[in-house]
Amino acid sequence: MTSVPGSGFLPPEERVLFAEQFKKDLEFFQLLLLLINKSCPIRNVDLLWEDEAPQGRVGLWNGMGVTQALKNPCASLLSCSDKNPNPAFCNIVNDQGRRLAESCTKSDRAAAQLAHRTGKAQVYRCHAGLVDIAVPVICDGKNIATLYSGQVLRTPPSASGFAQIRKDVAPLEYVNLHALKKAYWQVPVVTDEDIQNTVHILEVFADYLAVSWKRLSEAVREQQRKVRELQLDRKEFAHLMLSGDEAETATLKELIQKIGFRRCPNRVLVVKLDTDAEYSSASGSFDLVFTKALNAIEELCEKLENVAPAYLRRSGVCIFLRDRDGHPASSAGLRAYAVARKVVQVVAERCDIRVRVGIGAVKEDWRELVNSYHEACMALAGPAQTIACYQKPAATLEQLSTAAEAICRHLSERNVREARLTLMSLFPLVNRNLGTGVEHLEAQRQCFTTILEAMYFTLLRLGCPNSAISCLRSEASAELEKAAGIFELQESVLQVSDYLLDEVRQLYAGKHEKIIERSCRLIAHTLEHGSADQPLTLEFVATAVGISPGHLSRIFKKAMLMPFERYVMVQRVELAKRLLLEPMNNISQVAEKCSFCNPAYFARVFRKIVGCSPSEYCQNPLDYSTRPRKQTVSSKPITIESSPSGHDAGSVGTACGPN
Repeated sequence: MTSVPGSGFLPPEERVLFAEQFKKDLEFFQLLLLLINKSCPIRNVDLLWEDEAPQGRVGLWNGMGVTQALKNPCASLLSCSDKNPNPAFCNIVNDQGRRLAESCTKSDRAAAQLAHRTGKAQVYRCHAGLVDIAVPVICDGKNIATLYSGQVLRTPPSASGFAQIRKDVAPLEYVNLHALKKAYWQVPVVTDEDIQNTVHILEVFADYLAVSWKRLSEAVREQQRKVRELQLDRKEFAHLMLSGDEAETATLKELIQKIGFRRCPNRVLVVKLDTDAEYSSASGSFDLVFTKALNAIEELCEKLENVAPAYLRRSGVCIFLRDRDGHPASSAGLRAYAVARKVVQVVAERCDIRVRVGIGAVKEDWRELVNSYHEACMALAGPAQTIACYQKPAATLEQLSTAAEAICRHLSERNVREARLTLMSLFPLVNRNLGTGVEHLEAQRQCFTTILEAMYFTLLRLGCPNSAISCLRSEASAELEKAAGIFELQESVLQVSDYLLDEVRQLYAGKHEKIIERSCRLIAHTLEHGSADQPLTLEFVATAVGISPGHLSRIFKKAMLMPFERYVMVQRVELAKRLLLEPMNNISQVAEKCSFCNPAYFARVFRKIVGCSPSEYCQNPLDYSTRPRKQTVSSKPITIESSPSGHDAGSVGTACGPN
């Protein structure tokens, strides 16, 4: 079967799981259908699922009819004849199934619709004059299937009876009337009692099918719930592992069992996928392609023993594994390299996003896994290899000051790539020399603060705007002070450093290009990290980049081909689309995270920009996979409604429509 019967009512993400469960019961259903067919006073019982193709009962025979059931190897044990149960009369009328749409399907479909509308069995006269039965299969108010039987006569064949049938089939020019008359005299004749008994048997079977369908649906939903819980457990495990918090040892041991590890992992792989800016394919939405890649990685890791993936927004895709043949002295064990190769392969098979894998070194203690993570990141920051293995350098305390000086030297030479690579090498050096425990947090904070200060001074000497550097310095100071663990601290340092490196890149760009780039980065940063008391208005951004609001509005519209307010709203909806694809978020949470005052207003704006509601996008993002285009100057404008607080609805402060 190309699709599983009855699964059309399920959400798309549940259909595959439903298919797996259904196939286990299919053989039993077939045998049960044969037994019912033998016990019915009227033979030839067939089952047509609601989402089958509309060609009629022949389509159903390909899946659940008596004809298909007779092919079951166990059918002979039930002493079932292997003859086609379809009467010769019907084969002639529908031309051996080739002309169903012109004949039997018309009466069958009408009877099924009436049966589902009334919830009762229908005994009806078919297109060619025989008696048929249609019994609805209904579960929780949904019409999931129809049971058919019949193809019989209530009165014995007669000349007058065939005369009527001849009139009924007159429009069917292909029918051989001589053969039809001969077959007519062979049609079984039954009593009204036979018909009622058959209806009763089919109704009992319909109730059983409804209960089975509901049981399968509930089993699928339970499995989906367990999958979501496993994803959350993996995220918590990754966060605790990379933070190196020794106080969480008991929690980690419990999580290790939950996510399927028999022994604690000793190595980290980091999977780097193209960012939205790097992804250049026009084949679909970046968010959808990115999600496909994540699903491919998760499905692969689920098949491997002692391997667990986790996606953290700041840290990317991390794969934790127990490398059996790994050793602290080796750069990459055979198993780690094999896993990395499979990751690249499955992602390439699913989508066209570019992927690279960095392999960190094996660690004897789980508290050092954060170093394995940074080593994998360092490997990715080196030469552009698809699979990059970390090569352990000789680490000394003097290298910290040497590396810091090298970063500033690379910045002065405008060598951004080398500056970032050197910065990445600092993290394992700092961990080895200053320690990774909670008691070492303050020492690391002071060390990185000093390094960042040297980078600030270098950028000011190069000519970067003092206002931009001062803003970055104050934000960085707040982020570093807020960090509660080593991993969080180093992630903040890396993020601040990327902003500084972007300033160097923009230093030599055109004037208006610099302004637009800084404005877009400020908008993205404020949407991600802003608060309700800091509205993202045109005046706020203009002040931050050092020009007047009117000037910013003009050059922004010219460069982006849309007004500032529309761009902000589109970016907020793009952030919402990313959050909606994460399984732990619901629509209300996404609306709040994107600073909409209520889900109803969020849904209206989302529909205007994306073309569907948030819930429709969650259920089937494939139907809304067109990438948003910047060239939308002629597109339908979005009405930006004012919030009760007076803030622009395009601001990052709470946006709201009229009450």
